[in-house]
Amino acid sequence: MKKVLLFLFSLIISTNCFADEAMDFTKKFADEALKEIVATNLPLEKKKELFEKLFNKSVSMDLVANFALGRKIKTMSEDEKTSFSQLFEQNMILMWTLRFNEYQGQRIEFFDEKVSDNKKDVFVNSKIIDDKKVSDPAIDVVWRLRKTDDSYKIIDIIISNISMLKTYQSEYSAFLNQNGGEISALLNMLKEKNENYKKEMEKLKSKA
Repeated sequence: MKKVLLFLFSLIISTNCFADEAMDFTKKFADEALKEIVATNLPLEKKKELFEKLFNKSVSMDLVANFALGRKIKTMSEDEKTSFSQLFEQNMILMWTLRFNEYQGQRIEFFDEKVSDNKKDVFVNSKIIDDKKVSDPAIDVVWRLRKTDDSYKIIDIIISNISMLKTYQSEYSAFLNQNGGEISALLNMLKEKNENYKKEMEKLKSKA
């Protein structure tokens, strides 16, 4: 009986440490993004460069790209997978650079974390709070992390119960269904989106 209790106790302790590490990782990511990039007066192109480094360090881009493609990835060639990963990563970085550029002093408060039932992932719960708009409700943000190669990586961000991963997967699946399952059509769509994001950045830079 003692051995069973000791085993359960050690399991609880290790699970708590697992979750605490994920919380610390997420706080560090958010702090670096907001204080060292978003809230600075750096040029937009420099912010994009810093976001790219931060994302490559903190986000499991390959895993996110694979999840976004869903079952379709099994039928793709290696060249198609590589092209998609590159375009998808560029899309993510451009989009978040532009969205974070809309930052107006909001803050993130972290609350708790939960280890998934399969013990693979940790969900870190937080809220985005705008002190300038007290009447506006705080926005729930859940960060999903997975430990790979002895370090945590973000694999999903769930904002107001809407999963970034599931949104991408749903969008790409619907697009492929409408275009005969052609990966080339999806790649062209991503190229077009990226070009539009770049044009948006150029407009913002010209106004600065």
